[in-house]
Order: sequence, then C-alpha cells, then structure tokens
Amino acid sequence: MNFADKIVKIKIKDIFVEKRGENYLFLNKQNGAWIILKDSETLYNLLNSKDETDIEVALDTREYEKLKVLIDNKIIGERDDVIIEQPYKNKFNLLILDTTDKCNLNCKYCSVNASTNGNFMKLDTAIRAFEIFTSLSNCSDKITVEFSGGEPLLNFKLIKQSVPEFNKIAQNKGIQVSYSIQSNGILLDEEIIDFLKENNFSIGISLDGSREVNDSNRIFPDNTGSFDKVMKAIKKLKNKEVNFSILAVISDPSQYSNLLNFAVENGIKSIRANYLTQIGRARKIFKDTTNISQFPIEYAKAYLEMCKKLINEGVKIKEANLTYLLWNLLLWQPHMCFRIPCGAGNNQLHVTATGDIYPCQDWRSIHDIKIANVQDSDIEEKIMNHPRVRELRQRNLDIIKECQNCNWKRFCGTCPREIYTEKKQLSGDISLCKFYGYLFNELIWIIYHNKDNVIKYLLEK
Repeated sequence: MNFADKIVKIKIKDIFVEKRGENYLFLNKQNGAWIILKDSETLYNLLNSKDETDIEVALDTREYEKLKVLIDNKIIGERDDVIIEQPYKNKFNLLILDTTDKCNLNCKYCSVNASTNGNFMKLDTAIRAFEIFTSLSNCSDKITVEFSGGEPLLNFKLIKQSVPEFNKIAQNKGIQVSYSIQSNGILLDEEIIDFLKENNFSIGISLDGSREVNDSNRIFPDNTGSFDKVMKAIKKLKNKEVNFSILAVISDPSQYSNLLNFAVENGIKSIRANYLTQIGRARKIFKDTTNISQFPIEYAKAYLEMCKKLINEGVKIKEANLTYLLWNLLLWQPHMCFRIPCGAGNNQLHVTATGDIYPCQDWRSIHDIKIANVQDSDIEEKIMNHPRVRELRQRNLDIIKECQNCNWKRFCGTCPREIYTEKKQLSGDISLCKFYGYLFNELIWIIYHNKDNVIKYLLEK
C-alpha cells in the first residue's frame, strides 16, 4: 500500500454491477439507487466479486473519490442502513365506472368477455358509487373518474347525467374531480364530442394500428373490421380540435413498430401500447398465437426499439407506458402499477355496471375478489378488511420470496392479477418478470447515453 491509499470499511450487500465498454452500472437492489460511472474497473471488480456484507478495502485517492460517489448516492454505505423509503400517497384517487358491460364490438381478445348482451349502470348506482368513493376517510382531494365498459358510450345518457351530479357532490366536499373515458369511438358524434370537450375529458380511443393489424382482432359481431369507423371517429375529434390518445393491444411483437408508424403517418400524438393480457377471451388468443418461451424477451426487444425511436429520433409522440417506466427509474414515486403494494384497493376502485366493487379494473373478472355492492352497508369497513384486498395491500417486497434477489424489485411491481392468472396466488416468478427486467436494464443505459433526449421526451408537451 502506498502513502496515497485509504482504508475504508463499507457495506456492499445486494449490489448489482454491470460493465458495458468503459462504463459501469452500480445499482443497490434494496433501495433502487443507481449510477453509471466511467473508468471504474477497480470498484467493479471489488463489488462484483465480494459476497460479504462488511468489507475493508484499501483504495488510492482516485478510487476513493469514486467510492464516495457511490456512498453519497446511497448505493453502498458506511452505515448499517442505506434503504431509502419510496414515498407515495396512499389515498384513493381513481374511480372506474363501467357504464355497461355490453359492447358493439366482439374483439377476439376482450379481457372482460364483453358481448352484445349485458347490463347498463343506473344513475342511482353511479351516484352511490361516487358518494362512497368520495366519503372514504383516505380519499384524495384530487380524483379522476374514468368511464369504461364494455363500450361506455352505449350508455352515454348515464355519463351526461352523472357528470353534473358528481360535480355538485365534489364541490360540496372540496374535492377536485377530472374525467376520462376509454372507448372504441364508433358512437362518437357531435353531441358527445362537444360534451366531452366541455367537461375536459381525457379521451382514449381503442385502435391497434393499421387496418390489417386492427381488423385482425377488433371486429364487429358479424366479423367485419372496425378500422374505418374508428378512423371516422378520430377525424371528428381532430376536426373539433379535441386531444385524444390511442390505446393498442399488442398481440405480436411486430405490432409495436406498426403502431408507431401508424401514429406518425396519421398525426397521432399520444399512444399506449399494452401487451396482450392472459384473461377473458385473450387467454385463448395468447395461447394460440404466442410462443410462451419467447414472449417476454421478444416483446421487450420490440418494445424497446419503439422506445429508442421515440426518445432519439425526434418523433413527437408520447407512449404512456414508456413515460411511466422512465419516471420510475428517475424518481422514487412510481406509478401505482409499478410498485408493491400496487394501487388496487389502495388508490383505485372499480365498480361494475351492476354496482359490484372490485379493487381495480384488472380484477373485475376474478369474482372471488369482489369487495361488496354499492347498495351494501359498511362499505369502507369491507374495503379495508376484505381478505383478498387486505392481502393485496400487505404485499411487501421484503417477504416475497421470488423478488428477494431480483435486481429490479424496486422498479417492477409486476401486476398481482397477472401473477394470480398464471399462479393462482399473489406471488411468483412469471413471464412478465423477464419482460420488465429486460426493459429496466436497457432503459437505464438509454437514460445514461441519451440524457438530454430523455428529459426532452418527458418534459415536452
């Protein structure tokens, strides 16, 4: 040891390190803190080869300064604890209402098995649901009501009647309420568009991309495609200068690039690309069309290529999931679907057309997790003490065996409903774990190499 060496005692438990060229990633798996440094071979070798929690090392001045960077960024510690609490507001802020469980389409992959038969939500059911939600002791003072379905515009009368009633209730309680709707758009006319615009609705239109892709799954009951009618609806929205987003269900990796090209060609500024879920009619589509062993990585690679174009090629389109993923890596306030416990029964509730209450939209087809009906008494007590919802609320990274050694456990929060669908329990290693693990690993490097473009992507409207 020469005169410049420093002897340092450090804690290095649960550190993930990765080398790419002359750059080195250091990530603390316990708290999610990460940094990429240049020319850090000594530290890389040290942290990559040690299994001990406590070590004593001799470092020269240059190496010591790099070590201090890791300490200052909570990646390693000189103390027993480098855990950083990930803060989030445990308040209810999203109420999803199914105006109907009927639909005018017969999409092959419908996650709720919607058909031309079904129920319509009554006005008193909607008002009761809103009153219950806004009366919860931990309801936020800023909430969103999303109208869903089925096809929510089949019951536009309810939406038109509900909004002024909700506004009155919210005003009396000092609550700020905003509205959103997810629709296939086919029923959009001038009256509906004007109403949505006047009430500042966020509008999502379900469309999978080009005619060929969309009409392979989004079809009418007579098996004809829906593309032309949805595009007419989009034209109406554009003519009225109403902002909207496209929601696509991806059932093949090639559809990511198809969706992006379609959005560019048609001047669509906001998209959301959701992978095919394994629930409802989608289970059969998934099994028939997907090579399970290739599913997570092939989908992740194709999605990542789309992300690179969005970030680096000046394509002025926002993809909602990419925005969530990037913010999740950059901030310790992840979106409700990317944390454990998630937002189900913590931040959101879903009410079906008949008034049944579920912890979130994804759970509405799993009937043993029904919490109550809006006509029941003691609703808040049932929300807080339903056994399955309590189990969801008590999910903890520190006690989920399959998450213990995962490099990305502070970012992932794999959907418990997805886990339940595959495993019939609320924990387990599923295909989506590989999907998100690949994405988070690659996105960290994209952030590092393209910092200015990432910031521009996130902050530009």
